[in-house]
Amino acid sequence: MQKLHIIFYLLTTILSHSQPNLEEIFYKDFNYSNCIKSSTLTNNENELLDPIIKLNSNQTLKLSFDDLDNNLKYYMYTFIHCDSNWGKSEIIYSEYLNGFYENYIEEYYYSFNTIQQYIHYELTFPNENINFLKSGNYIIIIYDEYMNPILTKRFIVYEDILRIKSNVKRGTFSKDFDTKHEIDFEIYLDNFSIQNPFDEISIIIQQNDDWNNVKKNVQPSFVGKNIIKYDYEEQTSFNAGNEFRKFEISNIDFFSENVDSIYLKEISENTLSKEIEVCKYISNDMLYASLKKDFSRNINRYFNNYDLNGKQQLFNERSNNSEYESEYIMVNFHLKYPYDKSNDIYVYGAISNWEYQEKFRLKFDEELQLYTTRALLKQGYYDYQYKIKNKYNENEIEGNYFETKNEYTIYVYYKPIWARYEKIIGINKITSNNLD
Repeated sequence: MQKLHIIFYLLTTILSHSQPNLEEIFYKDFNYSNCIKSSTLTNNENELLDPIIKLNSNQTLKLSFDDLDNNLKYYMYTFIHCDSNWGKSEIIYSEYLNGFYENYIEEYYYSFNTIQQYIHYELTFPNENINFLKSGNYIIIIYDEYMNPILTKRFIVYEDILRIKSNVKRGTFSKDFDTKHEIDFEIYLDNFSIQNPFDEISIIIQQNDDWNNVKKNVQPSFVGKNIIKYDYEEQTSFNAGNEFRKFEISNIDFFSENVDSIYLKEISENTLSKEIEVCKYISNDMLYASLKKDFSRNINRYFNNYDLNGKQQLFNERSNNSEYESEYIMVNFHLKYPYDKSNDIYVYGAISNWEYQEKFRLKFDEELQLYTTRALLKQGYYDYQYKIKNKYNENEIEGNYFETKNEYTIYVYYKPIWARYEKIIGINKITSNNLD
């Protein structure tokens, strides 16, 4: 009963932190403190893999984050099983968790030889204290000893039951031929029995690692004895977008191709008070990096540019212990783009948790005639794009080109009429790398 009180308290607390309604509480990866930075959830096999693990396997995930308050705290964590829309499912913790419901994060490191002091926390799971009994969508919640949520992260636990064959091609219709990707696929049931695929199967198709850019409620176009087909012209089509822009600040002694300058500057209280992401523990001395001026790429021409499909890698090129020997740098973004007061332009990607975050919203500088913003970031490599929120074409600045190399993930959720939760019985990944 105490555990149920804990989860109810966390739900209520999270709801009070500007979340719109109970159904969307866990929809986003979210940091609840401006002093919590660089939160990542990666696959231990390869940090560039999505946070996805197979049920009853040896695969593990690693959660990391920094606390700029250099005082040690006793953070705890727990897990919530979710439905395909990232709302809380109907099953209780004892049905989906094997082990202790809540545990302490025991691994931490004080920053060493850095201007900005912080404590780096790490957690690997599943571990000897906790494991998963069900597949599906999951949320990990980190909270302090006073039951205040610190951050939430999404991840997937899946079962490999079905075979999926997929194909990415250019948009079928002439209006979409140069700007969209169409995903067609087939599910092979083998010996798995599904009574009613239209009601029991839910499909989500995701572009890159962006849970805000998905196709849902896709119904089968054909159902056979051992096969389910999904073949549509528009229902499974995505704007192709463009390759991500990038910059690297892993070595502060040298500038990468998109970094204009890196310098140390004392930050005044007046300047600090104007920052969106104020943390009272920010050092008075601050490293700054100014990126080179960006321009619109919506010019009816595609340029190949290697990227990580919006991901990021945090590391210090000159350290063997990047987790706690990396500096924090205030990065300045500059975009040359015609001013329009109706445009809300944001820096977007894993750098912003794939969300339109206020601290990544650009403001127009009348003097410079540029859109600008700044963000406190840990040393590493970052992909990013400029997107316009609530615009029919959010890729207006970047453009849409069918040659863009994206990754698409197909998630197959299964919930028979008698079940109380959705399991994931198949995942398939495919890229548009071969389109030309």
